[in-house]
Amino acid sequence: MPYVYTHTRLDKNEVFYVGIGLNHNTHQRAYRKEGTSYWKKIVNKTEYRVEIVYDKVSWEEACELERDLILRYGRRDLGTGTLVNMTDGGEGSPGRIKSEEELEKIRGERNGSFGKCWIMNSNEEKLVKKEDLEKFFQEGWKRGRIISEEQRSKISAKNRGKKLSTDHKTLISGNSRGRVWITNGEKDMYVQYSDLERYLSSGWKKGRNVSEITKQKMSKTRKGRIWMRKAGEKDFAVPENLLSSFLENGWERGRTRRPKSFQVPPEKP
Repeated sequence: MPYVYTHTRLDKNEVFYVGIGLNHNTHQRAYRKEGTSYWKKIVNKTEYRVEIVYDKVSWEEACELERDLILRYGRRDLGTGTLVNMTDGGEGSPGRIKSEEELEKIRGERNGSFGKCWIMNSNEEKLVKKEDLEKFFQEGWKRGRIISEEQRSKISAKNRGKKLSTDHKTLISGNSRGRVWITNGEKDMYVQYSDLERYLSSGWKKGRNVSEITKQKMSKTRKGRIWMRKAGEKDFAVPENLLSSFLENGWERGRTRRPKSFQVPPEKP
């Protein structure tokens, strides 16, 4: 069955690649020392750690989880993060090995997706040329592909209650510590605090840009859902048709409230 893995460079404790493998028994692809020229430049400089983040999932779930991780860590080529991945993830077909002749036919400009990326709005998604992106962004389009409610529910159900390993928690914490989201109204970036002043002086602001379309999508997603809470678990907004099931398993209506005295600890220098 498919699995999702990450590669972390040990000199910076930084995730630099996210991928999908197919054989969960051997995890051969995760440990295979092959990659793009950018990947090779990093592994030639430093040792790296392999971590199987999600194991024994369906192909569709693996694709969605890969997209989620790439979005979380960000791509170096887009200036949004640390990954050397050259796409937003979720591509390919499971299990099929292409011949050298087939590979030659789809390399570079012969590939129908070369120089293109997926964009979406509230109603549709499409593959467009990268040079046309700015025009679509001005019309309210965003990078990415539409995830159906059914797919979201499957991924959520698969991961609900899953315990992260200590290494994985440390990995996520290490990649988020000392970083902050900034926006210029058109583009968001996740940058180091050490670079924050430079961006702020150039007109950037702290936070992320939420378009009207995104606000409408968020509102639509929450509609018909009820917040539930349970000790030791994160609050979860569930569809009304699943309410009785959650109540039977010890959940309560409402959200967990932080104490008034709670304060976010200051960033360590």
